[in-house]
Amino acid sequence: AMRVAVVAWEGDPLEPGGESGRHVADLARALAGSGVDVHLFVHATERPAGGDPFPVHRLAAGEGDLLAAVSGFGASVARALREEEERAGRPFDVLHVHDWTGAEALRELGDRAAGRTILTLHSIESERTAGRAWPMSAAIEAREQDAALRVDEVLVLSAAMKHRVADTYEIPDERVVWTRTPFPLERFAGRPADPGTIKGRYAVGPVDPMLLYLGPL
Repeated sequence: AMRVAVVAWEGDPLEPGGESGRHVADLARALAGSGVDVHLFVHATERPAGGDPFPVHRLAAGEGDLLAAVSGFGASVARALREEEERAGRPFDVLHVHDWTGAEALRELGDRAAGRTILTLHSIESERTAGRAWPMSAAIEAREQDAALRVDEVLVLSAAMKHRVADTYEIPDERVVWTRTPFPLERFAGRPADPGTIKGRYAVGPVDPMLLYLGPL
């Protein structure tokens, strides 16, 4: 079976976290369901209750500020990944890292990253800060660019972001691929609900209009 390592700061299948974490957990679960030997490497301070649906490596971050914490996590991932490859007697066929927080493992592995390398950027620093940079922004942007230039392919979640990433980080356009995020419609299937009851939860009048938006903020 194909062996795939997925690396992300969040995405624990037992506690996926926010939007990007759910994306990571769903991706790893789908890969495992299709017969791929997938291993997920995520940041965690303790193990959540429950059984893992596939191998999950929960790893500590470094001490200090955000940059130090992420660097420490990357070093932990690199060690755990090499140990797993030695245990299995073969390298991973694909190393798929998510955002700059997951991509720190690439810096640690360097040229020792075997197989195909993929980076998914759920967002970039200039978007997250809306142009109002904070002291660490320059360092984070440098790490994002370094990761994007190291990998074989960069995945983004919108057409607009494809062009923004290529322009911002000077990446050949053909190496940046726009992929749509699948929406889990099955989670909402067969659940009839009374609109008035739902509106009442948010103090919206029973006949007042209410818009449900499903997408990134």
